[in-house]
Amino acid sequence: MSTAMPPRTSQQITQTVRQQYEHLPYPHRDPSLETTRLHLTSLDDLGALNQYCFKGQKNFSGARFLVAGCGTGDSAVYLAHQLRNIPARIVCIDLSAASLKIAKERVAARKLSHKVDWIHGSLLDLPSMQLEPFDYINCSGVLHHLPDPVQGLASLKQVLKPDGALGIMVYGQYGRTGVYQLQDLMRIITVHEADENNRLDLTKTMLRSLPDTNWYHRAQEIFEPILEMSDAETYDLFLHSQDRAYTVPQLYEWLATAQLTIAEYAMDSRAWYRPDIAFMQEPMASTVAQLPVPLQQAACELFWGSISKHSFWATAHSDTVARWDNEDYIPSWSHFGQLTDIRGNVLKSTDENWTLDVQKGDKGSRLELKIKNTPLHRAFIEQINGQRTIGDLCFGLASQFQLPPNEVAAQLGYVFNLFNLTDMLVLRHKSVPAAEY
Repeated sequence: MSTAMPPRTSQQITQTVRQQYEHLPYPHRDPSLETTRLHLTSLDDLGALNQYCFKGQKNFSGARFLVAGCGTGDSAVYLAHQLRNIPARIVCIDLSAASLKIAKERVAARKLSHKVDWIHGSLLDLPSMQLEPFDYINCSGVLHHLPDPVQGLASLKQVLKPDGALGIMVYGQYGRTGVYQLQDLMRIITVHEADENNRLDLTKTMLRSLPDTNWYHRAQEIFEPILEMSDAETYDLFLHSQDRAYTVPQLYEWLATAQLTIAEYAMDSRAWYRPDIAFMQEPMASTVAQLPVPLQQAACELFWGSISKHSFWATAHSDTVARWDNEDYIPSWSHFGQLTDIRGNVLKSTDENWTLDVQKGDKGSRLELKIKNTPLHRAFIEQINGQRTIGDLCFGLASQFQLPPNEVAAQLGYVFNLFNLTDMLVLRHKSVPAAEY
């Protein structure tokens, strides 16, 4: 007997997705605990956004932000928090009234309701709403749940300013191999079970009995531990009615339909797309380096096999990234870097090297990036204050240490790029005033 489900219309899919998030708002958040913890979202750090999407030349005063599919409000809260002292506007839209309610309560708990406008509806309807265009649109974990992601991307592009940027997260195919195996399993097991709570109970029972040979069990270290998942997370991962994933080549093909390209990947996964990190040995290093950038990234994705989410910024123009080779840029500690006091922590260290850990999951792929703890490097870290330009720092330290300026610039560029790999250090142009996040 066949367990195949009959084809569904786009309207039926949308309604099913809406019902899921009305019943189980995602991600699970308790507004009463809002002021005890700020949830950071890797695509929304304003310093990183400025560096990668606006060449470090964006003054966010007067800017318009859209969170398309805001869910329970992580991006809305983080953006509002950073913009609390900046005259800027945030618009949030979501299909689920239950999710919007939680997001509103979280923003209100931080006394930031005046920063945000709310729309209960579909992002597919944005072009018909006669909204002013946006400088930045966050759409994280949404487009891969649409019946037609191409249409969804086109809708966002229509309300984006020509020089604006999109922050997107969609699923990665290879890292979610085990997830899709279990989704197929649960479609078979629950084919005659319509009640969401019963479907959830069946899934939890199944998850507790997985054999070692199951692909999700083998790769579970790159996902949240099963026993720590909320009901909303469990349902979203294993029982979602509409879920697709992308490989890197498919990302570029999809973005091309809206005349967009990838500016950079978010800091929580950026290292895993870097060929100089994946392929360090010859002849692999030089062979991969000759490939076009999209193929380099595709090779990295296949090499690691653990990328379960693609988080990246997309723009219509390719030259949007501020880089170290311009003396007029100012390195500064990002909001993330300030919260973690990375400057204070590294300067306290007396070890021979500073070690930056980059890891996917609790036990997944792990990198240790080492920076020598030299007097020159320490002086560089110490003197970064969000006001001194690259030129000021390099020439000042060259004089202090009696070294050629080009040698100092190369050494400091190496240090900056490693800290920048996880967005702790970011760049902005000297013409842009420092923001107090």
